[in-house]
Amino acid sequence: MHRHSRRIAMSGLHILPVLFLLSSCFVQGGMTQAADRQQAPIRTIKVVMDNNYPPYSFLGGEGVLQGIVVDQWRLWQRKTGIRAELTGLEWAEAQRRMAAGEFDVIDTIFRNEKREKLYDFTRPYADIAVPLFFHADISGISGPEDAVGFMVAAKAGGNVLDVLRRHGITDIVEYPSYEKIVEAARDGRVKVFTVDRPPALYYLHKMGILHRFRETPPLYNGEFHRAVKKGNLSLLAEVQKGFDLISEQEQRQIDRKWRGLPLLGPEWTRTLLLGAALVCLLVLCLFFWNYGLRKAVARRTRELKISEEGLRQSESRMRAVTNAAMDAIVMVDHRGMISYWNPAAESIFGYASEEVLHRDLHQLIADQRDRAAHRENLVHFSRTGQGNAVGRMLELRARHKNGHEIVIELSLSAIRVKDEWHAVGIARDITERKQLENERKKLQEQLVQSQKMEAIGTLAGGVAHDFNNMLGVILGYTEMALARTATADPLRDCLQRVYDAARRSADITRQLLAFARKQTVMPKVLDLNKTVEGLLGMLERLIGEDVELLWQPGAAVWPVLMDSSQIDQILVNLCINARDAMAGGGRIIIRTGNVVRDEGDDSRQAGLVPGEYVLLSVSDNGCGMDQETLSHLFEPFFTTKAMGRGTGLGLATLYGIVKQNKGMVAVSSEPGQGTTFTMHFPRYRSGHEEGERAEEERAMATAHGSETILLVEDEPSVLQLTKEMLALLGYTVLPAATPAEAIYLAREHEGTIHLLLSDVIMPEMNGRDLATHLSAFHPRMVWLFMSGYPADVIAHRGVLDTHVHFIQKPFTAGMLAAKVRAVLDGADSAANLGKT
Repeated sequence: MHRHSRRIAMSGLHILPVLFLLSSCFVQGGMTQAADRQQAPIRTIKVVMDNNYPPYSFLGGEGVLQGIVVDQWRLWQRKTGIRAELTGLEWAEAQRRMAAGEFDVIDTIFRNEKREKLYDFTRPYADIAVPLFFHADISGISGPEDAVGFMVAAKAGGNVLDVLRRHGITDIVEYPSYEKIVEAARDGRVKVFTVDRPPALYYLHKMGILHRFRETPPLYNGEFHRAVKKGNLSLLAEVQKGFDLISEQEQRQIDRKWRGLPLLGPEWTRTLLLGAALVCLLVLCLFFWNYGLRKAVARRTRELKISEEGLRQSESRMRAVTNAAMDAIVMVDHRGMISYWNPAAESIFGYASEEVLHRDLHQLIADQRDRAAHRENLVHFSRTGQGNAVGRMLELRARHKNGHEIVIELSLSAIRVKDEWHAVGIARDITERKQLENERKKLQEQLVQSQKMEAIGTLAGGVAHDFNNMLGVILGYTEMALARTATADPLRDCLQRVYDAARRSADITRQLLAFARKQTVMPKVLDLNKTVEGLLGMLERLIGEDVELLWQPGAAVWPVLMDSSQIDQILVNLCINARDAMAGGGRIIIRTGNVVRDEGDDSRQAGLVPGEYVLLSVSDNGCGMDQETLSHLFEPFFTTKAMGRGTGLGLATLYGIVKQNKGMVAVSSEPGQGTTFTMHFPRYRSGHEEGERAEEERAMATAHGSETILLVEDEPSVLQLTKEMLALLGYTVLPAATPAEAIYLAREHEGTIHLLLSDVIMPEMNGRDLATHLSAFHPRMVWLFMSGYPADVIAHRGVLDTHVHFIQKPFTAGMLAAKVRAVLDGADSAANLGKT
């Protein structure tokens, strides 16, 4: 009966074309009469469109523009009485000339963001699919991402060009028309191309190559519009209004003209065959109805048996899957009682299946801190099958059977069983992963802190260079002024105050570099008490007003051979750590003293060679440390401070400094009892333990000479000062502000140049390279380098090597006199030794 109905329906459809043809005749006749009654077009608008877009607009065999859009405009012309002058061009040319103002309306245009800035658009009148076509020999192209790397052909000026580039396709070859693209595909010049689907099918059929190509789902679906220049809204309204006058029946007539009609056979033949088929069907139904009914019963019985067997196999497979799963799979009923527990759950939580079935899940494995919340969520879940955890991935704390805490990743789903809500949870033990993530986060924060310290150090180094140069000028001229001023002169006291302030400023610069770990390591004989006293002011500012700083210097403390910046660095680190250990305020005590270690005490065990040592200790009454913390205290990156408060490098650096100076550090601490750091430094024995000022004055008095010195310094004030210092000492000075000037002076100087005194870092050439270059003119000339930059900046230039002479800015006249004399005398000794 259904087939018969379908045949009757098809017979009715056969009559429709005749009715449509008749109606079209009447409509066309009416339209012709209406057109005859209309007046001649009062004006003309120029319309441009694509001339290669069948069946919408294309050139016929004689080059005449035709197609659906052309017929629509002709009908629009009759409806509006306005003449439409139609022009078909290659699409890129059509857009160019429209933009140039040669046309009023552009048709067959897609709307996009770029074009909306140029045009106003009518409503869309056709949906166009735009797929990718590819040769049948190519497999694996299902979308634009798969075409990346292929050369893709596309139409010049087309909307699809932007779409391809957004998908990462950049190897695009442009053709002026769709027909040229398909011809290129036919000739094998391209394997992948994009053409709007209607013209693509037209040309692929026309050229007989449809079977050679496949197509992807559409890249996008475009819509045909008509458009006018931006702002010409009156013309846009007039165009749209004219097309609104075209009826659906008239539009269908145009579509049928160009898209064609289905082929139908003679009506009486189809009717006769339909009747015969219905009779045969009825006879067959009557014949087999009874037989089929019995067969159906037997078949249904077999199906039920097969279904039961399938259910058993499915259950077996499902159980095998859940048993083999690496994640715990747990099912609980609406009361929270466990109804399923797979082997992975046994491994993760420690309970065997028989221990947990029909027992409360939350009492077994939920963390005690979370049980109340779990119970509340279960009540809500049992009523609604919904909850905060359903359908989400959560991280939760859980308890293993042995009592230790684990972290699980849980996904929860709800299922309905006999009108009751049950929950199925899949859990994964991520305890180890979380530990690794926490360690990684900690290391990342330590790295960030280290980078901050590096940035501070870089800034400090740059500031110190310029500051040291200026301090050198102040110290040098003040010292020379003091040397020329009588003791009773009232100005002498003022000059002495300027000199002392400059020395203290140099100490502040040194302390800043020590804090940033950028100071050059230059050991010298130190009075530890004086060194610590010079640092107390800065330490008090660092620890704040709520912490009391006590200074207990030992009497007649022996000298030590160290870089004073290292003492600064040790005390800064220890005082900051002590301050952080006393959140509510407290007390820090710094002590010095002399200690003698012999074979009878514990010096060997402490790692000290028996002998005389200077002791430096820092004590606090803070929170103290346990033995576990003490065992890791000097490990790099180990810290007990909160995240972002410390790098874990301070005590490791302290340990390295003490060991570098052949000393020992000991720590004593208990929780709640405070901490004491005790450092031992070897006593320095020498007959030259005079004060620095006395040594400088003695050098000024005795360290004179008559040698020739080539002085190279790019800072004018420092150059002038150093020149005057050396001249007062009796030396002949050849000053140069640049390496180029120094090379010129060295080449032109006829006598011997005994010493090169050069800055390290200069614009044209560094001091080391300059010295090497000048050695060709004066091979017996010795070198002395100076710099205000910190150690890390100049170390890689080779200046800090042990065999290279170096003086750190700022320096006094006495320091310079002593250093220059020592270098020159050392060169003379080496020369005499070579002669013997």
